[in-house]
Amino acid sequence: MWQYWGMRLAQHLAAVLPDPARYRLAEMMGELVFHLWREKSRSTIENAAQVLSLPPGHHRVQAIARQCFHNYAKYLVEFFQLPRLTSADLQAKVSQLSGWEHVDSALAHGRGVIFVTAHFGNWDIAGAVVAVRHPVSVVVETFQPPRLDALVQGARVAHGMATIPLENAGRQILRALKRNEAVALVIDRPVHDEDSGVPVRLFGRGTQWPGGAAALAMKTGALILPGGCWRNADDTYSALVARPIRCETTGDREGDLRRNMQRIVDALEQIIRPHPDQWYMFRRMWPLPATPGT
Repeated sequence: MWQYWGMRLAQHLAAVLPDPARYRLAEMMGELVFHLWREKSRSTIENAAQVLSLPPGHHRVQAIARQCFHNYAKYLVEFFQLPRLTSADLQAKVSQLSGWEHVDSALAHGRGVIFVTAHFGNWDIAGAVVAVRHPVSVVVETFQPPRLDALVQGARVAHGMATIPLENAGRQILRALKRNEAVALVIDRPVHDEDSGVPVRLFGRGTQWPGGAAALAMKTGALILPGGCWRNADDTYSALVARPIRCETTGDREGDLRRNMQRIVDALEQIIRPHPDQWYMFRRMWPLPATPGT
């Protein structure tokens, strides 16, 4: 229950503090967590080393990892503020949106679209921007207790996003796609169980991701739309929808799944690469500590 009241307090602070104070407080909290939660900071450093192709002890790797914690704390502040934002506030917050023509062309096929992104930048603001233009269902993790989950998901619903709990997402996703709607998935969850993940290469190194996005596209014919929404220096955002990916089916399901997932991962890598300090991967992405060049 403390999580619920903690979020209510954070929402109150986000409402009463001016932007500079909110962001400064967030950076201070991010710095504190970086130093205290050593398991997460070590994983973030290892991941940043692989992304940058530098040793974990390099000063740039250390700086990027610390900035990840700062930026994630700022994302949380903005999430707490989300229920109070108007459509005009969202338009001002997202100063640039590129690639929406890809959404229009993908929807013209009549089979819905599957947005895929990473724990990067601000995926909730991205979802709210999509919802202004087209119905979108976001697949979400369920939080406990239920009171906390209602508070978290209510912030999304307030901006027109429908939420689909991850635990029983399949049928609801299929129904949304049949209505030619959009479904949004955050897919960069490393899977280190060989029997439940799809092998992919990310930033030059092998790992495994869930294959659900590609499997859904192969089953339904929906196009995949990789995208991202990253923070600018002035704390506005730029958002990008990349070119659609049409998942191929040759009859070799396992091979098709691997090839299609790799295309998706490649597209997300290109979005993450210029802004590694906004990729909030606080768990180990690769099975072993990062070693540049492997």
